[in-house]
Amino acid sequence: MKFGVKALACLLTLTVVFGIMALPLVFAQEAQTVKTYAFINAVPNPVGVNQEILIHVGITMPLLSPEMGWENLEVIITKPDNTVEKITGIRTDSTGGTGVTYTPKKVGNYKLKTHFPEQVTTPTKMAGSYEVGIYPPGTVMLESYSEELTLVVQETPVPIYPAFPLPQEYWTRPIDAQLREWHSVAGNWLDSSPRKPVFVAGNDYAPESPHILWTKPLTMGGQVGDPIGEPGFETGDAYEGKWRSKIILAGRLYYQDGAANELWQRVVCVDLHTGEEIWRKTFLDNRTIAFGQLMYWRTPNYQGVFDYLWVVVGTTWHAFDAFTGDWVFAIQNAPVSSGEFFWGVPDRIKFGPKGEILVYTINTQQGWMTLWNSSHIVSLSGTGFYAWSWRPYGKVVNGTEGYMWNKTIAKLPGSVNLIFGLDRAVGGQLTRTKVALWGISLKPGEEGTLLYNKTWTPPAEWEEGDLTPEFNIASAEYGVYVIRTKENRQYYAFSTKTGDKLWGPTPSEHYLNYYGWIISPLVGERAPLIAYGRLYSTGVSGILYCYNVTTGELLWNYTATDPYNEILWNTAWWLHPLFIT
Repeated sequence: MKFGVKALACLLTLTVVFGIMALPLVFAQEAQTVKTYAFINAVPNPVGVNQEILIHVGITMPLLSPEMGWENLEVIITKPDNTVEKITGIRTDSTGGTGVTYTPKKVGNYKLKTHFPEQVTTPTKMAGSYEVGIYPPGTVMLESYSEELTLVVQETPVPIYPAFPLPQEYWTRPIDAQLREWHSVAGNWLDSSPRKPVFVAGNDYAPESPHILWTKPLTMGGQVGDPIGEPGFETGDAYEGKWRSKIILAGRLYYQDGAANELWQRVVCVDLHTGEEIWRKTFLDNRTIAFGQLMYWRTPNYQGVFDYLWVVVGTTWHAFDAFTGDWVFAIQNAPVSSGEFFWGVPDRIKFGPKGEILVYTINTQQGWMTLWNSSHIVSLSGTGFYAWSWRPYGKVVNGTEGYMWNKTIAKLPGSVNLIFGLDRAVGGQLTRTKVALWGISLKPGEEGTLLYNKTWTPPAEWEEGDLTPEFNIASAEYGVYVIRTKENRQYYAFSTKTGDKLWGPTPSEHYLNYYGWIISPLVGERAPLIAYGRLYSTGVSGILYCYNVTTGELLWNYTATDPYNEILWNTAWWLHPLFIT
C-alpha cells in the first residue's frame, strides 16, 4: 500500500497566513517558552502484516510559511515483543505535521508515540498564525510527547483502493481522475513534426480490430469528372500539405486548416473520439502551432496540470489555452527561434519530469552548453506567496530569466545528433575515413562531463566507393546508435554508452532505398525506427526490413506489393512509417 506523503500534507494544510510577505508582522508577545502538543495517527489501523502504513506525526502549532518546518521529530515504536524501533530525523511541513511510512513485520499490537524535541524559533522557522498569534524569533518551543497510539496488526490484509481495469469498450474524455490506471491508454501527442516518426508513451495499446471512428473532409477530393476526365483534385502533395501542425492533447485533436501558403491559416480543434468541431480560430497573424505542453504545477496552494498550445514567432513564444484557444501569455527572447521549427520541434527541446519545457544549447566548437527551463522564469511564476499559484495571464516576460546554468565542456568534433533528456547528448562527425562519436552527460550534478570520445576507422570501401555515411537513428533504451552508408544501403551500429562499434555492416537493401533524404536522426523521407528491440527500415523500395537492434541480424522483410503494377519505378508501394504501436 502506497501513500503520497505530500498529498496528505495538502489535505491537512491549515489556513495559511496570506499577505505575510507584504505586511509587517505583529507578534503575540515577547520571546518566551511555549507548550507544545505532539500528535500521532496511523492509516490504516488495523492493518495487515507487511502492509505499509502512513503515520501522521507532528505538533499542533503551525509555522508561518510553506518552506518552514519543525525538525528532528521521531516516532517511537514499541513492537509486540517489547523491542523498540525509532523513526528519526523527521521534518514537518508548515502545518506542523507530516507523514512517514512504516511496514510492520509481525502480527500483534504496536505502540506508537511522537517525540517533539525542544527547539527555538528563528527568522526562518517562525511559529504561529493570525488565529493563535505570531511568536517572535527566540521563542522556545518546549519538548512534548504525544499520547500513545495502538496499532493493530493482523494476519488478514486490509483492502486498498482498487485498481480499475483498462476499458474494454468505447470510452470518451474527460476520464475520471480516479481511474488512475487509464493513463497508459490516454496518451497525448504533443509534437507536430511532419516527418518525425516517433514512439510516444501512453499510446501502447492498439485496437485489435481497428476501425474508422469518423471522417472529416479537409478539401475537395477524389476524381473531378468530366469535362476534365481522369485526374483527381489536388491534395497538397508533395509540398503544400493540407494536414499540418497536428497534435493531440487531452482527447482533442488540433490541426491547421488549409495548405501552408493559403491566405488564412486557421487552427481547428475537434473531439478526437467523435470528430465534432469544438472551435476554429486564427492565431495571431496566421501562425501555426509549434507544439503542445502539459505542465504539472504543484505548490502549497495549487496542484494540477495546465495545457497549452505554443505558437512561435521569431524568438517570442506565445502560449494559448488548449481548451478555449485564447492567448494566455508570451515569453520573449526564448532560446529557440521559429526558423528551427521548420521540420518540427527541434530535438534540443525536451520536457522535464513535470512537463516544464527544457532547452539544451550545446556548442561543441567553443566548448560550452546551457540549460533553459520555462518554469525558471521568475517574472512568469512570481516569488514568495505569489509563486504558490500559477497566474501568468496577460504577461509578456523576458525569457533570458529561464537559463538555469552554463557549463564548460570539452571541444568536440562535429555537432549534437540526439539528446536523451536529463541523461546524455550524443553526437560526432562522419567522414569516409573516420567516424568520431562522443557523449556528454546531462544528469543533474554531472552536466557537461565527457562520457566518451571515440574514433573508428571505416573500411577502405567507404573512401574507394565514395560512400556517404549518414547518422540515422539512436535509442537510449537499447543504447544503440545507427549509421548508414547511403550508396550501398548498409547499416552499422555503435554504443551510445561507450561509442564502441557493435555490429555491421548489414547486407545491402534494395537499390531504391538509396533515395530519400535524411537531415537528422529524427527528420527524413526514409527515417528508420527503433522499437521493441527491432530496427525497422524501409523507403522507396516498398520493402520493410526488420533487424535485431542488438545484433544487426535481419529477422524478416515484407514487401508492399502493388498487384496492378501502377507504380512507375517498382512493383511495390513506397513506404514511410508514421508510428509504431
